[in-house]
Amino acid sequence: MNDQNLNIFKRYATHTFLQWFSHSLLVAFGGLFIYAKTGSIGLTLIVELAAVAGDLIVRSPLVDWWWNYLLKRRQILSMAIGMVIAALSYLGIFFTDMGHSWSIPFFMIFSGLASVGMSMYWIPSS
Repeated sequence: MNDQNLNIFKRYATHTFLQWFSHSLLVAFGGLFIYAKTGSIGLTLIVELAAVAGDLIVRSPLVDWWWNYLLKRRQILSMAIGMVIAALSYLGIFFTDMGHSWSIPFFMIFSGLASVGMSMYWIPSS
């Protein structure tokens, strides 16, 4: 491997590690935050299941629809829309009052939407 290829490999390896590490921290602390808000391990697991379901939905045939047809393969636009969806969903999670019976479905919807937004950001960025 020549020096130029080695430098590219090192940058890619560093980027991949930092991306994996930051995503792991987001999942871990997100789960802890949801547990702190709900006080229930069961509800935390259900909300995380909604996040995984949202991620699977957006990475399924919807990728072809939103990436090729809706956004016309515009990388920056897709990443910006994903960040906005994720940010608004995280605000919804943060400001949802858990004292009401209707808050759990909203929590699950916000969690799924946050996952969709993050996938819309990460897929084109990779």
